[in-house]
Amino acid sequence: MSGIIAKVRTIFNEHSVIQTVKQLDTFIPPNNGWNYVMVENDLNDKSGERSFAFEDTTGKWMLFIPDADFIKVFRGVARLAANLELTNSFKASGGREKSHVFCIYCRNFKNIKFVRKIAKIIMDSGFIDNYGVKYKDGTRAIFFKPDDATRGNFYSESGNSMTLYKFTNKAELFFKEFDQDYNPHWSLVEDDNNLEVLDNYEIYFDYKYSESKGLDTYEGDKPILKLYKDRSIKT
Repeated sequence: MSGIIAKVRTIFNEHSVIQTVKQLDTFIPPNNGWNYVMVENDLNDKSGERSFAFEDTTGKWMLFIPDADFIKVFRGVARLAANLELTNSFKASGGREKSHVFCIYCRNFKNIKFVRKIAKIIMDSGFIDNYGVKYKDGTRAIFFKPDDATRGNFYSESGNSMTLYKFTNKAELFFKEFDQDYNPHWSLVEDDNNLEVLDNYEIYFDYKYSESKGLDTYEGDKPILKLYKDRSIKT
């Protein structure tokens, strides 16, 4: 694949590290912290500015890349963005780390069709087969996390990362739900237009987020978790 950025007139936000780059094959991400790429004329996921500007429905597909492959993967993801094939923004952590995190943003995680589309592009580009989390049966997967879960400090290290979607190298999209004892499990998304599958996650997340912030855990005169139990999908 050529290292030349597409001839289409891609308009980058001023904060993008590749704003003036003509060749990606020799590009090295300059920042030890976050390296941002933001496209302002991506009509597929248009937000006008940064899609990670703390919107309630913003989230990201995450890739964890070993340091040895960081520059190569950054160039590959940046090329997708520059060619208007991805979303309107992503960021990647730089510096000399053992592992680098890539956050590929989607403005609205309730647009399941679009979230699936971006995951499939990531898969078709080889990033899931090469860098996805590997299961015992050989399946690999990446995970989608709402920004609210990040702001609520829900991380895997605490045993409660509150990821919402999982996409495998078999092109299967799963959503997270919880049983009546609040144990998480993955269920296959069978209809991208059925937003009711997200109700279970959102009620439980509202409770955990409110609890973590010391906020009211009631909705009206009912505890949020009572509503959750009433609406939970029995397993």
